[in-house]
Amino acid sequence: GADYEDVVKWLSDVKEVFTRTQLQPSNRYIAVQSYLTDSAEKWFRHNKSNILDWSTFKIELVKVYNPSLHQLLLKMEQRVQLSTECVMDYYCDKIYLCSQVDPDMSFPMIIHYLTKGLKPSLIAHVIHRNPTTPNAFRVFAQDEEKILLTLNGFSYATPTEHYTYPNDNIDMDHQVNIIKRPVNLNNQSVNWQHYQSAPQPLMNVPTTASSSSFYRPSSATSRQCYACHDGGTSTIKKKPSHSSSSSIYVPFNHVPTTILVDTGAAISLIHHQILSNMQHTPIIPCSLKEVHTANCGFIALISIVKLDVQIHHIHTQADAYVTHDLICPLILGRDWIQNNYVNINFYTNRIYLFNGLASTA
Repeated sequence: GADYEDVVKWLSDVKEVFTRTQLQPSNRYIAVQSYLTDSAEKWFRHNKSNILDWSTFKIELVKVYNPSLHQLLLKMEQRVQLSTECVMDYYCDKIYLCSQVDPDMSFPMIIHYLTKGLKPSLIAHVIHRNPTTPNAFRVFAQDEEKILLTLNGFSYATPTEHYTYPNDNIDMDHQVNIIKRPVNLNNQSVNWQHYQSAPQPLMNVPTTASSSSFYRPSSATSRQCYACHDGGTSTIKKKPSHSSSSSIYVPFNHVPTTILVDTGAAISLIHHQILSNMQHTPIIPCSLKEVHTANCGFIALISIVKLDVQIHHIHTQADAYVTHDLICPLILGRDWIQNNYVNINFYTNRIYLFNGLASTA
């Protein structure tokens, strides 16, 4: 009888209980009366003379308490995956809400609503895999969920020896989990240090000085690598902050290029003009049209292309979004970082792939 309750789901749950207890329809009509509370109980008391059996009860209850289409749409839009909620629980709830709004809703629309409510840490990875059915969406989202859980498990590994950097105020990335590998000074054997931070939005570009104890002031603090669209007041192209990015000179698609590895970007990005100078796989349309930065600007996305990035003898793959809004050729974001188990040492400006299997600066 509460306002927030779903009458169809409530009837389905009650029916399931009655089926398990093998209640006959005549007994169900009597038993269900004890389940009614608040306004539903009052409604039944005033109308029970016209409700004589279980079938009539179900029909009349739905007529009175079935929500409007507007209410169903609002509920579906507002349903998002909670930080502690697994993909399966979120998926089942969202699919049910979609069926309530429109039993014949198309797969693209269902996938659209599923994606909108997914955890920010999973969205980019699932979009890259381009699910075409709701079930494929669930499989991809669960796969990425397992990968993140595994990576978090690695992050919580306890070091056997503690090492202190010469300067305790070393720049630390506040966007993703990072393992910083210190320089081996005085031939001492040291272990990796781990820092962890909370998940961040789809795009997050540092723009203001941090008050964290791990932060070291720098003239490059408020710089970024995007041409930010801020509502028409200005379009400013700036360089990246070294506190969340590291540049490397490596071949991608067999062309040696300076590439930015940016832990502040959830997705990888490439300037559209760069593609005209090299061979590449077919460019495909993308459903994601723009991503927002932490300073309330946005980056417009055109399409997506698969790239080959070579780190010494290792070839890695990156699904990069094509955009006009860059002043550097290519940014490798957290999607590439996580998929290739990249560890970034901002102290030495060096990156390590697959637990040190390959590295470059």
